[in-house]
Amino acid sequence: MGLIYFFVENRNFYISRKKGIFFLIFLFIILVLVLIFANKYIISLDQMKLIYLILLINLSILLIVFFIFLIYRRYSFYEKKGFFSSKVNLFEVILILILISSSFAFAGILYSVSILISIFIFSFSCLFGLFILWKSYELEKICPNKWSIGIYKSKSPLTLTGNGTSNPVISFKEVNDINAKFVADPFLIQEKEKYYLFFEAFNSKTEKGEIALATSVDAVNWSYEKIILKEKFHLSYPHVFKWKEEYYMLPETGKIKSLRLYKAREFPYQWDFVKEILHGKEFMDSTIFYYANLWWLFTETKNNSVLKLYYSDTPLGPWKEHKKSPIVDGDSSIARPAGNVVFYNKEIIRFAQDDESNYGNQVWAFEITKLTKEDYEEKRIGNKPILKGCEKWNKRGMHHISAIKDKKGEWIASVDGY
Repeated sequence: MGLIYFFVENRNFYISRKKGIFFLIFLFIILVLVLIFANKYIISLDQMKLIYLILLINLSILLIVFFIFLIYRRYSFYEKKGFFSSKVNLFEVILILILISSSFAFAGILYSVSILISIFIFSFSCLFGLFILWKSYELEKICPNKWSIGIYKSKSPLTLTGNGTSNPVISFKEVNDINAKFVADPFLIQEKEKYYLFFEAFNSKTEKGEIALATSVDAVNWSYEKIILKEKFHLSYPHVFKWKEEYYMLPETGKIKSLRLYKAREFPYQWDFVKEILHGKEFMDSTIFYYANLWWLFTETKNNSVLKLYYSDTPLGPWKEHKKSPIVDGDSSIARPAGNVVFYNKEIIRFAQDDESNYGNQVWAFEITKLTKEDYEEKRIGNKPILKGCEKWNKRGMHHISAIKDKKGEWIASVDGY
Protein backbone atom coordinates (compact mmCIF):
# COMPACT_ATOMS: atom_id res chain seq x y z
CA MET A 1 0.00 0.00 0.00
CA GLY A 2 2.91 2.33 0.72
CA LEU A 3 4.27 1.71 -2.77
CA ILE A 4 0.89 2.45 -4.33
CA TYR A 5 0.58 5.68 -2.36
CA PHE A 6 4.08 6.71 -3.47
CA PHE A 7 3.22 6.19 -7.12
CA VAL A 8 -0.07 8.05 -6.69
CA GLU A 9 1.57 11.06 -5.05
CA ASN A 10 4.51 11.10 -7.44
CA ARG A 11 4.31 14.01 -9.90
CA ASN A 12 4.42 11.52 -12.79
CA PHE A 13 2.23 8.94 -11.08
CA TYR A 14 0.06 8.23 -14.09
CA ILE A 15 3.17 6.79 -15.80
CA SER A 16 5.04 5.13 -12.93
CA ARG A 17 1.84 3.98 -11.17
CA LYS A 18 1.23 1.36 -13.87
CA LYS A 19 4.72 -0.08 -13.42
CA GLY A 20 4.27 -0.02 -9.65
CA ILE A 21 1.02 -1.97 -9.71
CA PHE A 22 2.47 -4.57 -12.09
CA PHE A 23 5.41 -4.88 -9.71
CA LEU A 24 3.04 -5.46 -6.77
CA ILE A 25 1.13 -8.09 -8.74
CA PHE A 26 4.43 -9.82 -9.55
CA LEU A 27 5.37 -9.86 -5.85
CA PHE A 28 1.96 -11.26 -4.97
CA ILE A 29 2.32 -14.11 -7.47
CA ILE A 30 5.76 -14.95 -6.05
CA LEU A 31 4.28 -14.96 -2.53
CA VAL A 32 1.50 -17.35 -3.55
CA LEU A 33 3.96 -19.72 -5.25
CA VAL A 34 6.20 -19.70 -2.18
CA LEU A 35 3.26 -20.47 0.10
CA ILE A 36 2.08 -23.31 -2.14
CA PHE A 37 5.59 -24.77 -2.14
CA ALA A 38 5.80 -24.39 1.65
CA ASN A 39 2.44 -26.11 2.09
CA LYS A 40 3.51 -29.08 -0.03
CA TYR A 41 7.00 -29.65 1.31
CA ILE A 42 7.44 -27.86 4.63
CA ILE A 43 4.40 -27.10 6.80
CA SER A 44 1.01 -28.62 7.55
CA LEU A 45 -2.39 -27.66 6.18
CA ASP A 46 -3.53 -26.20 9.50
CA GLN A 47 -0.42 -24.04 9.70
CA MET A 48 -1.05 -22.82 6.16
CA LYS A 49 -4.60 -21.84 7.04
CA LEU A 50 -3.30 -19.86 10.00
CA ILE A 51 -0.71 -18.12 7.82
CA TYR A 52 -3.36 -17.19 5.27
CA LEU A 53 -5.63 -15.93 8.02
CA ILE A 54 -2.92 -13.69 9.43
CA LEU A 55 -1.97 -12.39 5.98
CA LEU A 56 -5.59 -11.69 5.08
CA ILE A 57 -6.29 -9.80 8.29
CA ASN A 58 -3.10 -7.76 7.86
CA LEU A 59 -4.01 -7.00 4.26
CA SER A 60 -7.49 -5.88 5.28
CA ILE A 61 -6.08 -3.61 7.99
CA LEU A 62 -3.58 -2.10 5.54
CA LEU A 63 -6.28 -1.44 2.96
CA ILE A 64 -8.60 0.10 5.54
CA VAL A 65 -5.85 2.37 6.87
CA PHE A 66 -4.85 3.30 3.32
CA PHE A 67 -8.38 4.31 2.32
CA ILE A 68 -8.96 6.25 5.55
CA PHE A 69 -5.72 8.14 4.97
CA LEU A 70 -6.66 8.79 1.35
CA ILE A 71 -10.07 10.15 2.39
CA TYR A 72 -8.45 12.37 5.01
CA ARG A 73 -6.07 13.81 2.42
CA ARG A 74 -8.89 14.58 0.00
CA TYR A 75 -11.11 15.95 2.76
CA SER A 76 -8.33 18.29 3.91
CA PHE A 77 -7.50 19.38 0.37
CA TYR A 78 -11.06 20.15 -0.67
CA GLU A 79 -12.21 21.57 2.69
CA LYS A 80 -15.48 19.69 2.39
CA LYS A 81 -18.51 21.06 4.25
CA GLY A 82 -20.00 17.63 4.80
CA PHE A 83 -18.22 14.29 4.83
CA PHE A 84 -20.84 12.51 2.71
CA SER A 85 -21.29 15.42 0.30
CA SER A 86 -18.47 14.17 -1.90
CA LYS A 87 -19.16 11.41 -4.42
CA VAL A 88 -15.49 10.40 -4.26
CA ASN A 89 -15.47 10.17 -0.48
CA LEU A 90 -18.76 8.24 -0.43
CA PHE A 91 -17.33 5.74 -2.91
CA GLU A 92 -14.29 5.18 -0.70
CA VAL A 93 -16.41 4.80 2.44
CA ILE A 94 -18.36 2.04 0.69
CA LEU A 95 -15.08 0.32 -0.21
CA ILE A 96 -13.96 0.41 3.42
CA LEU A 97 -17.23 -1.15 4.57
CA ILE A 98 -16.82 -3.89 1.94
CA LEU A 99 -13.27 -4.58 3.11
CA ILE A 100 -14.26 -4.74 6.77
CA SER A 101 -17.14 -7.16 6.14
CA SER A 102 -15.04 -9.22 3.73
CA SER A 103 -12.23 -9.65 6.23
CA PHE A 104 -14.59 -11.17 8.79
CA ALA A 105 -16.28 -13.37 6.19
CA PHE A 106 -12.98 -14.63 4.81
CA ALA A 107 -11.64 -15.30 8.29
CA GLY A 108 -14.52 -17.69 8.92
CA ILE A 109 -14.17 -19.33 5.52
CA LEU A 110 -10.49 -20.06 6.03
CA TYR A 111 -11.23 -22.42 8.92
CA SER A 112 -13.66 -24.57 6.94
CA VAL A 113 -12.50 -24.85 3.33
CA SER A 114 -9.62 -26.40 1.51
CA ILE A 115 -6.33 -24.67 0.97
CA LEU A 116 -7.00 -24.17 -2.77
CA ILE A 117 -10.22 -22.27 -2.08
CA SER A 118 -8.37 -20.23 0.53
CA ILE A 119 -5.72 -19.33 -2.03
CA PHE A 120 -8.42 -18.35 -4.50
CA ILE A 121 -10.21 -16.13 -1.99
CA PHE A 122 -6.98 -14.49 -0.85
CA SER A 123 -5.85 -13.97 -4.44
CA PHE A 124 -9.19 -12.56 -5.52
CA SER A 125 -9.36 -10.11 -2.62
CA CYS A 126 -5.85 -8.81 -3.35
CA LEU A 127 -6.38 -8.47 -7.08
CA PHE A 128 -9.80 -6.91 -6.54
CA GLY A 129 -8.24 -4.31 -4.25
CA LEU A 130 -5.59 -3.50 -6.85
CA PHE A 131 -8.24 -3.28 -9.55
CA ILE A 132 -10.31 -0.83 -7.49
CA LEU A 133 -7.25 1.33 -6.90
CA TRP A 134 -6.41 1.18 -10.59
CA LYS A 135 -9.91 2.21 -11.72
CA SER A 136 -10.11 4.88 -9.05
CA TYR A 137 -7.04 6.61 -10.40
CA GLU A 138 -7.69 5.76 -14.02
CA LEU A 139 -10.45 8.39 -13.71
CA GLU A 140 -7.79 10.82 -12.56
CA LYS A 141 -5.31 11.19 -15.40
CA ILE A 142 -5.84 14.78 -14.41
CA CYS A 143 -6.63 14.12 -10.77
CA PRO A 144 -7.90 16.29 -7.89
CA ASN A 145 -4.38 17.50 -7.20
CA LYS A 146 -3.67 18.08 -10.90
CA TRP A 147 -5.42 21.33 -11.71
CA SER A 148 -4.20 22.79 -14.99
CA ILE A 149 -4.56 26.10 -16.80
CA GLY A 150 -6.20 26.81 -20.15
CA ILE A 151 -6.96 29.78 -22.39
CA TYR A 152 -10.49 30.62 -23.58
CA LYS A 153 -11.48 33.24 -26.17
CA SER A 154 -14.60 34.92 -27.52
CA LYS A 155 -16.12 38.23 -28.56
CA SER A 156 -17.86 38.32 -25.16
CA PRO A 157 -16.71 37.43 -21.62
CA LEU A 158 -19.99 35.53 -21.25
CA THR A 159 -19.44 33.12 -24.16
CA LEU A 160 -15.81 32.12 -23.73
CA THR A 161 -14.71 28.70 -25.00
CA GLY A 162 -11.49 26.80 -25.52
CA ASN A 163 -12.18 26.15 -29.21
CA GLY A 164 -9.09 26.63 -31.31
CA THR A 165 -6.67 26.38 -28.37
CA SER A 166 -4.70 23.30 -27.38
CA ASN A 167 -5.50 23.22 -23.67
CA PRO A 168 -4.15 23.00 -21.08
CA VAL A 169 -1.45 25.57 -21.88
CA ILE A 170 0.20 25.24 -18.45
CA SER A 171 0.26 22.21 -16.15
CA PHE A 172 2.43 21.02 -13.29
CA LYS A 173 4.81 19.54 -15.88
CA GLU A 174 5.93 22.97 -17.09
CA VAL A 175 6.95 24.12 -13.62
CA ASN A 176 10.65 23.29 -13.54
CA ASP A 177 12.02 25.09 -10.48
CA ILE A 178 9.92 23.29 -7.84
CA ASN A 179 8.22 19.92 -7.66
CA ALA A 180 4.72 21.22 -8.35
CA LYS A 181 1.69 19.12 -7.54
CA PHE A 182 -0.71 21.32 -9.53
CA VAL A 183 -1.22 24.81 -10.95
CA ALA A 184 -4.38 26.90 -10.53
CA ASP A 185 -5.94 30.36 -10.01
CA PRO A 186 -4.45 32.02 -13.13
CA PHE A 187 -4.69 35.80 -13.51
CA LEU A 188 -4.08 37.26 -16.95
CA ILE A 189 -2.45 40.63 -17.62
CA GLN A 190 -1.58 42.29 -20.95
CA GLU A 191 1.20 44.85 -20.80
CA LYS A 192 2.18 46.44 -24.11
CA GLU A 193 2.47 43.57 -26.58
CA LYS A 194 3.04 40.79 -24.05
CA TYR A 195 0.77 38.60 -21.94
CA TYR A 196 1.60 37.67 -18.34
CA LEU A 197 0.02 34.80 -16.45
CA PHE A 198 0.27 34.80 -12.66
CA PHE A 199 -0.86 31.61 -10.95
CA GLU A 200 -0.52 29.34 -7.94
CA ALA A 201 2.01 26.51 -8.17
CA PHE A 202 1.52 24.11 -5.27
CA ASN A 203 4.87 22.92 -3.93
CA SER A 204 4.59 19.21 -3.10
CA LYS A 205 7.66 19.40 -0.84
CA THR A 206 6.48 22.22 1.41
CA GLU A 207 2.74 21.52 0.89
CA LYS A 208 2.23 25.25 0.29
CA GLY A 209 1.25 27.34 -2.70
CA GLU A 210 3.72 29.70 -4.34
CA ILE A 211 3.12 32.33 -7.01
CA ALA A 212 4.49 31.52 -10.46
CA LEU A 213 4.71 33.33 -13.81
CA ALA A 214 4.34 32.37 -17.46
CA THR A 215 4.56 34.69 -20.47
CA SER A 216 3.35 34.75 -24.07
CA VAL A 217 3.33 37.04 -27.09
CA ASP A 218 0.13 35.63 -28.57
CA ALA A 219 -1.79 34.18 -25.57
CA VAL A 220 -1.59 30.77 -27.24
CA ASN A 221 2.00 29.60 -26.80
CA TRP A 222 3.20 30.04 -23.24
CA SER A 223 6.64 29.87 -21.66
CA TYR A 224 7.03 29.13 -17.99
CA GLU A 225 9.30 31.64 -16.28
CA LYS A 226 9.78 30.94 -12.57
CA ILE A 227 8.42 31.26 -9.05
CA ILE A 228 8.17 34.99 -8.35
CA LEU A 229 6.76 35.05 -4.82
CA LYS A 230 6.90 32.62 -1.94
CA GLU A 231 6.42 32.95 1.80
CA LYS A 232 6.55 30.73 4.85
CA PHE A 233 2.78 30.39 4.51
CA HIS A 234 0.45 29.29 1.72
CA LEU A 235 -0.10 31.64 -1.24
CA SER A 236 -2.69 31.35 -4.01
CA TYR A 237 -5.15 33.41 -6.10
CA PRO A 238 -2.62 36.10 -7.14
CA HIS A 239 -4.95 38.93 -8.12
CA VAL A 240 -2.71 41.38 -9.98
CA PHE A 241 -4.09 44.87 -10.68
CA LYS A 242 -2.86 48.34 -11.63
CA TRP A 243 -3.06 51.49 -9.51
CA LYS A 244 -1.38 54.80 -10.31
CA GLU A 245 0.48 53.18 -13.21
CA GLU A 246 2.07 50.59 -10.92
CA TYR A 247 1.23 46.93 -10.45
CA TYR A 248 0.04 45.43 -7.17
CA MET A 249 -0.82 41.89 -6.13
CA LEU A 250 -3.40 40.69 -3.64
CA PRO A 251 -2.70 36.97 -3.14
CA GLU A 252 -4.72 34.74 -0.86
CA THR A 253 -3.02 34.43 2.54
CA GLY A 254 -5.99 33.12 4.49
CA LYS A 255 -4.02 30.49 6.39
CA ILE A 256 -2.49 33.24 8.53
CA LYS A 257 -5.84 35.05 8.87
CA SER A 258 -4.58 38.05 7.00
CA LEU A 259 -4.98 39.80 3.65
CA ARG A 260 -1.64 41.17 2.45
CA LEU A 261 -0.89 43.62 -0.35
CA TYR A 262 2.28 43.41 -2.48
CA LYS A 263 3.77 45.87 -4.97
CA ALA A 264 5.90 45.17 -8.03
CA ARG A 265 9.40 46.55 -7.55
CA GLU A 266 10.38 45.23 -10.96
CA PHE A 267 7.36 43.99 -12.91
CA PRO A 268 6.72 41.11 -13.29
CA TYR A 269 9.51 39.36 -11.40
CA GLN A 270 10.09 41.12 -8.08
CA TRP A 271 7.41 41.89 -5.51
CA ASP A 272 7.61 43.57 -2.10
CA PHE A 273 5.21 43.31 0.80
CA VAL A 274 3.41 46.65 1.35
CA LYS A 275 0.99 46.16 4.24
CA GLU A 276 -1.74 44.04 5.77
CA ILE A 277 -5.07 45.52 4.70
CA LEU A 278 -7.40 43.14 6.59
CA HIS A 279 -6.84 40.69 9.42
CA GLY A 280 -8.64 38.33 11.81
CA LYS A 281 -10.36 35.98 9.34
CA GLU A 282 -9.44 33.47 6.65
CA PHE A 283 -9.94 35.79 3.69
CA MET A 284 -10.22 33.54 0.63
CA ASP A 285 -9.91 34.45 -3.06
CA SER A 286 -10.13 38.20 -2.43
CA THR A 287 -11.09 40.15 -5.56
CA ILE A 288 -10.47 43.88 -5.88
CA PHE A 289 -11.81 46.36 -8.46
CA TYR A 290 -12.34 50.09 -9.00
CA TYR A 291 -15.77 51.61 -9.62
CA ALA A 292 -17.45 54.99 -9.00
CA ASN A 293 -14.33 56.55 -7.46
CA LEU A 294 -14.01 53.79 -4.87
CA TRP A 295 -12.11 50.54 -4.52
CA TRP A 296 -14.26 47.49 -3.78
CA LEU A 297 -13.26 44.13 -2.38
CA PHE A 298 -15.06 40.78 -2.42
CA THR A 299 -13.70 38.10 -0.10
CA GLU A 300 -14.99 34.73 1.15
CA THR A 301 -14.62 34.10 4.89
CA LYS A 302 -16.28 30.83 5.97
CA ASN A 303 -16.63 27.35 4.47
CA ASN A 304 -16.86 28.64 0.88
CA SER A 305 -20.34 29.97 1.73
CA VAL A 306 -19.97 33.54 3.04
CA LEU A 307 -19.14 36.44 0.70
CA LYS A 308 -18.24 39.76 2.28
CA LEU A 309 -17.90 43.16 0.63
CA TYR A 310 -15.62 46.03 1.63
CA TYR A 311 -14.83 49.44 0.15
CA SER A 312 -12.06 52.02 0.47
CA ASP A 313 -10.72 55.18 -1.13
CA THR A 314 -7.45 53.42 -2.00
CA PRO A 315 -6.17 49.84 -2.07
CA LEU A 316 -4.09 50.70 1.00
CA GLY A 317 -7.23 51.22 3.08
CA PRO A 318 -8.65 51.71 5.56
CA TRP A 319 -11.29 49.22 4.39
CA LYS A 320 -14.86 49.45 5.64
CA GLU A 321 -17.33 46.59 5.50
CA HIS A 322 -20.44 47.29 3.42
CA LYS A 323 -23.80 47.70 5.17
CA LYS A 324 -25.26 44.82 3.12
CA SER A 325 -22.29 42.52 3.82
CA PRO A 326 -22.30 39.55 3.82
CA ILE A 327 -23.60 39.64 0.27
CA VAL A 328 -24.01 35.86 0.34
CA ASP A 329 -24.48 33.94 3.59
CA GLY A 330 -24.70 30.15 3.69
CA ASP A 331 -24.66 29.33 -0.03
CA SER A 332 -21.47 27.60 -1.19
CA SER A 333 -22.71 27.46 -4.78
CA ILE A 334 -22.31 31.21 -5.38
CA ALA A 335 -20.23 32.73 -2.57
CA ARG A 336 -16.55 32.22 -3.29
CA PRO A 337 -15.01 34.55 -5.93
CA ALA A 338 -13.79 32.94 -9.15
CA GLY A 339 -11.64 35.62 -10.79
CA ASN A 340 -11.47 39.31 -11.58
CA VAL A 341 -14.57 41.50 -11.90
CA VAL A 342 -15.34 42.39 -15.53
CA PHE A 343 -16.94 45.50 -17.07
CA TYR A 344 -18.91 44.64 -20.21
CA ASN A 345 -21.59 46.64 -22.05
CA LYS A 346 -21.95 48.95 -19.03
CA GLU A 347 -22.51 45.91 -16.82
CA ILE A 348 -20.43 44.94 -13.79
CA ILE A 349 -19.95 41.18 -13.75
CA ARG A 350 -18.62 39.10 -10.89
CA PHE A 351 -17.79 35.42 -11.21
CA ALA A 352 -18.55 32.89 -8.47
CA GLN A 353 -17.32 29.37 -7.82
CA ASP A 354 -19.89 26.64 -7.39
CA ASP A 355 -18.51 24.64 -4.46
CA GLU A 356 -21.71 22.82 -3.56
CA SER A 357 -20.98 19.13 -2.86
CA ASN A 358 -17.47 19.33 -4.33
CA TYR A 359 -14.91 22.11 -4.41
CA GLY A 360 -14.58 23.67 -7.85
CA ASN A 361 -17.54 22.29 -9.81
CA GLN A 362 -18.26 25.17 -12.17
CA VAL A 363 -18.49 28.97 -12.39
CA TRP A 364 -21.53 31.26 -12.40
CA ALA A 365 -21.75 34.88 -13.60
CA PHE A 366 -23.64 37.63 -11.76
CA GLU A 367 -24.49 41.14 -12.89
CA ILE A 368 -24.09 43.72 -10.14
CA THR A 369 -27.08 45.97 -10.73
CA LYS A 370 -26.60 48.36 -7.81
CA LEU A 371 -23.35 49.25 -6.03
CA THR A 372 -23.11 52.19 -3.63
CA LYS A 373 -21.89 52.67 -0.06
CA GLU A 374 -25.44 52.08 1.14
CA ASP A 375 -26.82 49.48 -1.26
CA TYR A 376 -25.93 46.35 -3.20
CA GLU A 377 -27.95 44.24 -5.62
CA GLU A 378 -27.06 41.54 -8.11
CA LYS A 379 -28.74 39.01 -10.36
CA ARG A 380 -27.61 35.75 -11.85
CA ILE A 381 -26.84 35.85 -15.58
CA GLY A 382 -28.67 32.99 -17.30
CA ASN A 383 -29.63 29.61 -15.92
CA LYS A 384 -26.44 27.85 -16.95
CA PRO A 385 -22.91 28.22 -15.54
CA ILE A 386 -20.51 30.43 -17.46
CA LEU A 387 -17.85 27.73 -17.13
CA LYS A 388 -18.36 23.99 -17.02
CA GLY A 389 -15.68 21.56 -18.10
CA CYS A 390 -16.38 19.32 -21.08
CA GLU A 391 -12.90 18.41 -22.29
CA LYS A 392 -10.59 15.69 -21.02
CA TRP A 393 -8.42 18.11 -19.05
CA ASN A 394 -11.27 19.90 -17.24
CA LYS A 395 -14.30 17.60 -17.33
CA ARG A 396 -14.35 17.08 -13.56
CA GLY A 397 -14.52 20.75 -12.63
CA MET A 398 -13.56 24.39 -13.20
CA HIS A 399 -13.39 27.19 -10.63
CA HIS A 400 -11.60 30.24 -12.03
CA ILE A 401 -11.78 32.74 -14.88
CA SER A 402 -9.63 35.84 -15.44
CA ALA A 403 -11.02 37.68 -18.46
CA ILE A 404 -9.49 40.71 -20.19
CA LYS A 405 -10.21 42.56 -23.41
CA ASP A 406 -7.07 42.66 -25.50
CA LYS A 407 -5.94 45.52 -27.71
CA LYS A 408 -7.58 43.89 -30.73
CA GLY A 409 -10.98 43.96 -29.03
CA GLU A 410 -11.14 40.22 -28.38
CA TRP A 411 -11.91 38.78 -24.96
CA ILE A 412 -9.28 36.37 -23.65
CA ALA A 413 -9.48 34.49 -20.37
CA SER A 414 -7.24 32.26 -18.35
CA VAL A 415 -9.19 29.44 -16.73
CA ASP A 416 -8.37 26.36 -14.69
CA GLY A 417 -9.81 22.88 -14.48
CA TYR A 418 -9.16 19.24 -13.61
